[in-house]
Amino acid sequence: MDKEGKAVMLEPWRGDDRGCYMMRLLVNLKRVRMTLLVWNKNSFGSLSDNIAKLQSRLEGCRDCVEQGIEGALDDEHRVRQQLSQALLMEEVMQAKRKIRSLECDGIEYVQSGKILEVWTDYFKKILAMDDAQGILFGGIDNIARVTEYENEQLCQSVLEEEVTTTMWSLDKDNVAGLDGFHNYFYQECWEMVMIDVVNVVQDFFSMREKFDGRHRLQQGDSLSPYLFLIVMEMFNRLLIKEMISKNVIVPKIYRVRPNGCAMLFADDVIMVDKATKRTISITNAIL
Repeated sequence: MDKEGKAVMLEPWRGDDRGCYMMRLLVNLKRVRMTLLVWNKNSFGSLSDNIAKLQSRLEGCRDCVEQGIEGALDDEHRVRQQLSQALLMEEVMQAKRKIRSLECDGIEYVQSGKILEVWTDYFKKILAMDDAQGILFGGIDNIARVTEYENEQLCQSVLEEEVTTTMWSLDKDNVAGLDGFHNYFYQECWEMVMIDVVNVVQDFFSMREKFDGRHRLQQGDSLSPYLFLIVMEMFNRLLIKEMISKNVIVPKIYRVRPNGCAMLFADDVIMVDKATKRTISITNAIL
């Protein structure tokens, strides 16, 4: 990222002390987003206007080629490439803004109103399923959980160095949340955003109060990643239960570490077991 880009983002990032740490971070990100939109339009112009200008230039280049003007063919090739890139960018932006079709139960829906209806009904059914708790948690009480030592480690304060190390270990092209800012932004502007990000992380992990869990988590909720971890922990325990019962046989893939049938990394799960009908059936039943 060049100095001009950093300067544009540094200007709206203020040391505001109003509200909680999370609110301060969100407000600063919103300011940066609005500033970048204005800067992008002033620097590069409207995408639709650029496409119209390139199309006009391409027509002019074609006329020059027909007239046999020297260098016109190279100009036409260059303008054609620029137009292709602009059209591709326009297509990508339009695809991000709108869902054009949705398939559910073998039926494809293309009307926006019907897509919204199917989408809403699907998540209503998913979020209303409360009767599966007894089935999910049954028979796993005796499986080892977090030890006292592990609990003490988890309850320790998060250090600034830990947050920094974690941030720089992330893939630059990935997006951590719904704010639209890639990890590349946080890494390149870490000196600017570090204090706010560290404050948010430390404030979140310092909470000790219990809260009422009646509110349902929805897609995009800040607690959604932790919901995934809870589900994966339960999934792993159920697999271990089947291993102990010898229902699932896992080949040994480590020399030192004990056998395991699932390896978890971020939001990915790698399962290793013998490809038998019984194993597949049991795994499918757990899922």
